[in-house]
Amino acid sequence: MKLVNILDVVKIANRSVDKFSGVKRYIATGDLSENIISSYTELTYDNRPSRANVAVKTGQVIFARMQGTKKVLLIDNDNVDFIYSTGFCVFEPSKAIMSDYLRLILNSDLFQKQKDKYSKGATQKAINNAGLKKIQIPLPPLETQKKIVEVLDKAQELIDARKEQIRLMDELIQSIFYEMFGDPVTNPKGWQVCKMSSLGLFKNGMNFSSSDSGVTLNCLGVGDFKSLYKIAQTELLPTISLKQIPSEDYMLRNKDIVFVRSNGNKALIGRSVIIYPNNNEVTFSGFCIRLRVESDLVHEEFLIQLLRSDSLKNKLLRNGRGANIFNLNQKMLSDVDIVLPPKELQMKFIKIIEKIENQKSYMELSLAEHEMSFQSIMKASF
Repeated sequence: MKLVNILDVVKIANRSVDKFSGVKRYIATGDLSENIISSYTELTYDNRPSRANVAVKTGQVIFARMQGTKKVLLIDNDNVDFIYSTGFCVFEPSKAIMSDYLRLILNSDLFQKQKDKYSKGATQKAINNAGLKKIQIPLPPLETQKKIVEVLDKAQELIDARKEQIRLMDELIQSIFYEMFGDPVTNPKGWQVCKMSSLGLFKNGMNFSSSDSGVTLNCLGVGDFKSLYKIAQTELLPTISLKQIPSEDYMLRNKDIVFVRSNGNKALIGRSVIIYPNNNEVTFSGFCIRLRVESDLVHEEFLIQLLRSDSLKNKLLRNGRGANIFNLNQKMLSDVDIVLPPKELQMKFIKIIEKIENQKSYMELSLAEHEMSFQSIMKASF
């Protein structure tokens, strides 16, 4: 298959936002999660930041310029009227390349590795237009492009279907929680209440340098939370290199609960997972906070479901004046009220959801197989 320079078949579209009245939705690079718009900020023309200045057209494809960041979005009728960050590059495809094929190319390892290789910058590296001129992509005939898109989109449909089944199982667990315990914020059943600080010890994650070397460990970072609430296969987590083994405080144990403390994507703030490293040595990043439960009044598996409830998350992420917050700290978490139903009722709940978890594990295994198949097709295609 012939290779062409990407700028021979696409044009970099630089269109600033025209003056508008009322409010528009602004999409920063952090608002894309798994190539889906997961959050947005509503802005007027006059109060928008300088970076909110990219306008788009249907059929264009945008991607994040920043090194090590794979965020790609096809512009369609649903998102064409939004404002986008200058952190995105906008490609307008020529007649030689389909928009959907371009979307897949930009998601491929072939493109992402070249993008990272040619990224420049003193602090935060990103690809500039000069770097884009060096990137080459495969360009088959349009009919072949169409077939590649059909095969990969079908594979993606299978992945999406499995994800939806898993989401519905999570939703069922939350429904059972509310039925048994009520809303954990309004506490209609009148359970005993305590501050989260009385349940255990908090610890911020560790900061490290990419230049360190000597000891390799798995590390739980913000990007690993996704929509999960439990992580057991910690050997699949990314690894980091350190000069020496961290102190015990920085190593995760079974049933530790970890929160997202801060992140460029405000939709991730406050997310939490319960982790089971077993015999694996795992640490956690400085953008996270760990809670290690020491109280006998609460079971960790009950607590993680409570923390995932919409009402508690909404309360946690809004300050006393009703405004959204963009960073969590230990004090904020310490002050959260936690309902404490009888321990035997907590255990009954855990036994009920174990059956759902078993079914969910099968779905997650199937999802992993579909994702591996998708990646194999991607590599064969590009």
